[in-house]
This record gives sequence, C-alpha cells and structure tokens, in this order.
Amino acid sequence: MRSVKIERIAVNCVRDFFNHSDVLEDYISQNDREPIWDGDIMIKWENGSTTKVYTQVKGKTVKQLPKKPTYPVSVSNLKNYKQDGGIAYFVVYIISTDECFFYYALLTPMKLQKFIELANGRGRISIPLKPINAKSTQEFE
Repeated sequence: MRSVKIERIAVNCVRDFFNHSDVLEDYISQNDREPIWDGDIMIKWENGSTTKVYTQVKGKTVKQLPKKPTYPVSVSNLKNYKQDGGIAYFVVYIISTDECFFYYALLTPMKLQKFIELANGRGRISIPLKPINAKSTQEFE
C-alpha cells in the first residue's frame, strides 16, 4: 500500500472517531506537509472556552496487532512537541483498507521530558501507546 493511502486511511480513522464527540473537534489535515504535527483537536469546555491540543497521526500496515504497541519518535520532534506544550500522538494500525485500529499517547511536557531523558543521547525512542475504544469517545474525553 502506498504511503499516501496509508496516511489517508489513518487520518480518516482518527477523524471518524472524533465525529462522535460533542466535546472534541478535530482539525487534522489530509496529505499535510507539516514536519512535526498534522493538526489539532479543540476541546470545548462547558463554560464555552476552548483548548487546542496539537496532534500527530501515523499509519502503519500490519498483519496483526502488536501485543505491546509502541512507535519510534525522533528526540528532536519530542523537543519540539515539548516546546509547543505537548501533543496527542495517534498511531493507526491498518490490517486491511477496511480494518484499522488506533492507539494514542497523550504527551504532556513532563512526559516528553521523561522520554527525552530516557533516550539518553539516542536519536529516537519508542513511545508506548494505549488502545482507543473506537466505539466510544467517552473514555478519551
């Protein structure tokens, strides 16, 4: 499968999830050219205010789901995410064009600093991911 199609499937999977939420609204681009994020999610609070959370969406084709899902991220990107106040990092595992499962890591500045330190001078570090129940946005909200 071509990388453009993989990205399109991954972004659509994430966007479909957020379409079921009244609290979270996504602004995630298809075929974006931004180097470190793909867009953002707006959190709509009860008092009418909003908060923006940057997002990164990655797609990966697999034959089966990993037992302990992780995704390698460059330390330079982690430093940029930290400078921007954190990021919601999504990884979509694609088994076929109609079967995708997605996972996430909410990377706050404190978590990002921990991963930067754990990298211990290496250029990349694998970030552990949590599964998202694609049928309900409640847990994620």
